[in-house]
Amino acid sequence: SAVEGLTVANPDAEKIVLPASVVILTGYGESAEQWFETARALNAADYDLWILEGAGQGGSARYTAVTDIGYLPNFDADILALPALIRHLVRPPAGRPVYVIASGAAWLPALAALERRAPVTRLIVTDPQEPTPPRTPPDRQPKARLATGQENWKRPDLARLPRRRRAAAAWAVANPDLRMGGASWGWFSARRRLSQDTLQPLKLATVQTPVTVLSHAPGAVPCPQLPHCLDVPLADSVPYHQAEDKVRDPWFRALLAALQPDHAL
Repeated sequence: SAVEGLTVANPDAEKIVLPASVVILTGYGESAEQWFETARALNAADYDLWILEGAGQGGSARYTAVTDIGYLPNFDADILALPALIRHLVRPPAGRPVYVIASGAAWLPALAALERRAPVTRLIVTDPQEPTPPRTPPDRQPKARLATGQENWKRPDLARLPRRRRAAAAWAVANPDLRMGGASWGWFSARRRLSQDTLQPLKLATVQTPVTVLSHAPGAVPCPQLPHCLDVPLADSVPYHQAEDKVRDPWFRALLAALQPDHAL
């Protein structure tokens, strides 16, 4: 997985006490660059900020020669990468909270990591969306081929996109390594196996880490089955971090509230 780290630069670094460390897990098809505006805003608020892209996406190495198809054999790398990043790169001092923001489809491997006791203070799920799944069961299909209804990456008309989405799309236009189209049969097969394993009621009941869900569609994450979970309903526009100000601003305020130690569940 590819990692981006943003830290506060200050000659008096020893005197700085950062309130918390934040790890952003990008969603399907998102590169770290699409989160840079939010990362800068959190960094300006003195949060130690890291961005972790999913295995086989963004700036990460691909599993297939066709680089714009979402494929991976399983989600083990995503599940294991989160605690490894925290322990070996973030390395928070004793007492500093570590908040994880999981965007889009990243919520499921993040939840699986919590079931394995990842050292996370709170998981904040934003826009828990999924690529549209094919109707045909994926298990007997060619694993690295596009699933039915999915498409390869297409060059966007930047002039027709809103400001934030245009900036995000421009990164992929300029850098072929960041181009991501639809998901493969293998991706959906791996996703289904992960879902069946992670969403077992007995496993969900073991998650003691608080979870906050920022979404326009409550129910995407099984909050009622988690011991400490809060659904925060927002306007119907996704992804919030690339939305226009009238939608993004309330989302960012809700995000900042979820990053407070006394955030009520």
